[in-house]
Amino acid sequence: MSKKKSNMPSQFPFDIERLFNPDYFNQLPKWQQEIVNFYTRRLNSYSKIPEQFNECRNPSDVFELQSEFFNKLISDYRNEAAVVSEMLFDMSRPIVEKKQQAAQASYDETILKAEMDAEHIIGLAKNQAETIIEAAEARADSIVNGKKKQNKIA
Repeated sequence: MSKKKSNMPSQFPFDIERLFNPDYFNQLPKWQQEIVNFYTRRLNSYSKIPEQFNECRNPSDVFELQSEFFNKLISDYRNEAAVVSEMLFDMSRPIVEKKQQAAQASYDETILKAEMDAEHIIGLAKNQAETIIEAAEARADSIVNGKKKQNKIA
């Protein structure tokens, strides 16, 4: 019987801190506590329904109780969605700010490198231009001196 080799890498292939920012995970208990509190409030609402049904005297009272219950339920979930969304947004803000700072630092580093490269290229171009000018002046001198020699001979 042959053993199957696992295709799984021996080490986890990702940098967890890079993928999952610890600042974000440190805030998760607050978010989870808010969710637990919300469900506790909702369960309390559910638990009151049997008692409220006992107070109903006709179908109209039952319908009114159901309508109030569902309106409150929808309102509670809508409000909780806003609260939780705001919490998640607040939890994400430091991560976004760090990413922006890192991007700005990278941008600044790139600009600095580009400036240094441009300075180097300008220096090379200046040296090349000086070499071309020197060669042109030497050629011009050679031509002028050649014509002077020809004029002396003639």
